[in-house]
Amino acid sequence: MEQCVHAPRSRDADDTLIQTYLEQVDQVDTKKDEYRVDLEISNQNNPCSSRIAQTRLSLDDPAATEYNEFARSCLGGAATYTYRNDGTPVYGFGDRYAYLAAIYGLTASLGQLYRQAGKPADIRIDLIQMVTALLPYPTVQYEYNGTETTSAQSGPRYVTPTRDGFVVIYAGFDWPSIARLLGDFTPQPESKFENIDARFENSIELGTVFEHWAGGKSTTEVLDAGREANVAIAQIAKPSEVVERYPRNSEKPVHVPFRVVGEGGVWEPPTETNSSDGLPLEGVRILDFTQVWSGPYATRILTELGADVVKVESPSRPDWLRKLGPSNRYPDLEPGPDFENRNAWFNTQNRGKRAISIDFKSVNGRQLIYDLSRSADIVVSNTRPGVMERLSLASSDFWQTGASCNVIQMPGFASNGPEAADMALGAQYDAFSSAAFFTGSLEAPLLTGFALGDPVAGAFSALAMVGSLYLRRRSGRPIALELAQAEAMVSIMPEFLHAKLPVERPKGNEDRRAEQEIKYEDGVPIATRTIGEDTVSYPTRNPSELMTAEETRGLFDWVDQPSCGTHRYPGSPATIGGERLELLKAAPARGEHTCEVLSSWLDIDPQDLDVLADIEVINQARTHEGVSNEG
Repeated sequence: MEQCVHAPRSRDADDTLIQTYLEQVDQVDTKKDEYRVDLEISNQNNPCSSRIAQTRLSLDDPAATEYNEFARSCLGGAATYTYRNDGTPVYGFGDRYAYLAAIYGLTASLGQLYRQAGKPADIRIDLIQMVTALLPYPTVQYEYNGTETTSAQSGPRYVTPTRDGFVVIYAGFDWPSIARLLGDFTPQPESKFENIDARFENSIELGTVFEHWAGGKSTTEVLDAGREANVAIAQIAKPSEVVERYPRNSEKPVHVPFRVVGEGGVWEPPTETNSSDGLPLEGVRILDFTQVWSGPYATRILTELGADVVKVESPSRPDWLRKLGPSNRYPDLEPGPDFENRNAWFNTQNRGKRAISIDFKSVNGRQLIYDLSRSADIVVSNTRPGVMERLSLASSDFWQTGASCNVIQMPGFASNGPEAADMALGAQYDAFSSAAFFTGSLEAPLLTGFALGDPVAGAFSALAMVGSLYLRRRSGRPIALELAQAEAMVSIMPEFLHAKLPVERPKGNEDRRAEQEIKYEDGVPIATRTIGEDTVSYPTRNPSELMTAEETRGLFDWVDQPSCGTHRYPGSPATIGGERLELLKAAPARGEHTCEVLSSWLDIDPQDLDVLADIEVINQARTHEGVSNEG
């Protein structure tokens, strides 16, 4: 199978990342271009030739080439969301948004290639809109309740010095675990910290407590204490430590964050072919066990590209974002009795999906999952290593019951690494990859944004899932892939980690590749960039401005979420064939589509569904008003 990919490199984005991933599929040819990243994918056995163009500012702005990643961070809203504790907006390291736009575009293009009757597609990714779409929560929260959400370097993610280094501590989960971690250092009265709103309100005080607790301990002692208390803590690695962990060589120019960990039996492709007029992944079915951010973002991308994504939740343990969270995530700051369907974060990442509620720990429930998997193309989860195996929902379990789906696991850390059992979230990925040092410095590391490690891992996972479909078609066998989320952050930093060895003094926000900084004019943060003798200035957008800014024109549209009302949500930053991808419908209520999916995928009749509900194997459809729907 011959495939030719041309990936001209933009002047401020390294194309080796794109090259590395395409090499996993077929031959790659690269050449330079001054202003943008283009990809052309063609296949002699498939009438599909796709062109991906990443635009600098907007789809038709001739001045777009004046803007680099710094400008995109400000105009797309990222710099506004993350502050130093003194109130200064933070610009994160590197060309991460350019990388992620390329990964998004590549995912769409491989999806187009996967179609049996694919036709040529012009795929375009707006880079500034990519920034806003990657970090959607502040804009949706503003829509829900008018709050201008920012994220300081304290609470609930704390950069904390130890006796011999730095760690990141995540304090957003249950207070008893944090109190167990702190022991005699637990602040009093505990009522000031027992719920997440109180922790945000008193975050500076809690940060001081963490510093006192960790200051006299070694990094190893702090990490061991976190494991014992089940609190997410990770060491902030120095760049040289990451380079030592993942050395560069001619065969592996950047670290590839996913690996094949298994192969199933023979896969029989469907006899029917997809229409050439649909979206790239139309007809692809995905069972989605992921929760919170990274996994749901990955499957949201695939939903945008046409996949039928079915979100699988346990009746007793639904997605963590359905639980009661900070008040600024709810309409009018009120969670209400239907709070599990009103969370802005959940409703943003799960639009367009269907939701089923099955007790997959029970024998009957697990059998339903096996039956569903035989109709699925992909099963994906983002648990810690070993969890799906203990539930008898590993790749071997599915394949032994006759399924031929690909199985994708997204652990925080690799299952074969020393951190495998550690709890991990986006802040821990910042730490593991040394991104916090590149944004800050060795003297004072800074987190890179709104837990950016989560959408980075999600974007790579979306690519891995589409790539797995392509590989299954080529080999005739289903595969199991593991993508370590922390390692995805390493993969977007090759030019930083390997430009000079050893890298020991990154300057972060103090010195970018062009002279640029954020100043205040009449209290408004203004970004400036000096190019030779010319200075360009532009504002750092806040959520209310992003809704109406020219740079984000066409990204937002109105969606009626029954539990929340009608609000604007950001859509996809991509267009295919000149048409913007359609904004997805509202996120599902818990168990909303249980009967629908079991009926359509497995042909189970209503009477049998009632029996399964009576013995609590399934939770029948709950509408957004919380009233049971009997099918």
